[in-house]
Amino acid sequence: MLDESSASSTPSAAQSVHIRRARLYPYPDLTKLWLRAELSPFTTPPNLEVIVHDPDGEVATSMYLVEWRDPYVSLTLHLRRAPQPGGRYTAELILTEKGEKLLDHKRVAFDLTFVEPDAEDLAPGSPA
Repeated sequence: MLDESSASSTPSAAQSVHIRRARLYPYPDLTKLWLRAELSPFTTPPNLEVIVHDPDGEVATSMYLVEWRDPYVSLTLHLRRAPQPGGRYTAELILTEKGEKLLDHKRVAFDLTFVEPDAEDLAPGSPA
């Protein structure tokens, strides 16, 4: 899990948009992943690319969100490759703006094992 605390709630010219938190939860059948992420405040909607690699380094799933307008992300990704239960997966989150200017790039490692989501991730409208 990636986690960052920030006192500011409005963007300034000196601050760049970035990924504050990200967590992935495998579904019980291990063929889908629940992504919960929080972005810092922004004025121009950024693009978010999510690429999940399996333990062999192969792309297991990916998603590209164009001009995402909410600082909270809650999505389901379907694995395109056979799941490797208990394997160490890595999610790559790439945040860009128009013209593909890189704003932030994070990697989140997780095991493909079902765990109950944290209470804070289950609350509607809660930060990830």
